[in-house]
Amino acid sequence: MRALRCVASALLAGLLLASCGDPGSSAPAGTSTTTSAAALKAAAFPTPLEAPKPNLTDLQGRPFDFAQRLRDKVTLLYFGYANCPDVCPTTMGDIGQAVRKLDQSQRQRVQVVMVTSDPARDTPEAFGTWLRQFGPDFVGLTGKIDDIVAAAHSVNIGIEPPKTDAAGDYEVTHGAQVLLYTPDGKGAGYYRSGTSSDDMLTDLRTLLNR
Repeated sequence: MRALRCVASALLAGLLLASCGDPGSSAPAGTSTTTSAAALKAAAFPTPLEAPKPNLTDLQGRPFDFAQRLRDKVTLLYFGYANCPDVCPTTMGDIGQAVRKLDQSQRQRVQVVMVTSDPARDTPEAFGTWLRQFGPDFVGLTGKIDDIVAAAHSVNIGIEPPKTDAAGDYEVTHGAQVLLYTPDGKGAGYYRSGTSSDDMLTDLRTLLNR
């Protein structure tokens, strides 16, 4: 069995993909030209980002209306999957660490939402169990893979449907960024893979204190 790892590749508006599969696979690397938003560590979007389309479902099978649910709270939104060997657990661990450093009243005004990019293997039970290890209140979303891809692409996050390559390795390709939404439901910026939990924490406190 071949080991899995994640490599960076370019897609959609200069954002990155994390391709988790055959170690020999690669794609051209890309760099973002966006600059940091004033007073935020997150890299800024040229214009505020709208909520993803289409809507998906939570792990209890209830519709999750992005346009409505991203309002009134600071939201961190991430696309990934539970069997990811490195990028996803590291990213979610950093997010969890940042959220835990907030006080209770602040945490009630923050939500973390993760959309699976591997719905066939990320069953609601398995995905929920994996996600709760990073934060007991983190929200997991799922749906048909075509809807997940459409939702990701609508916010410039690259995702491709999972596939098995010629060598028999199962590959899941997904965006490596964490999107930052302000309480007005607009995406203010994003964190590249490897952003520290301290930088996320600084931004959360900045937005919560506005």
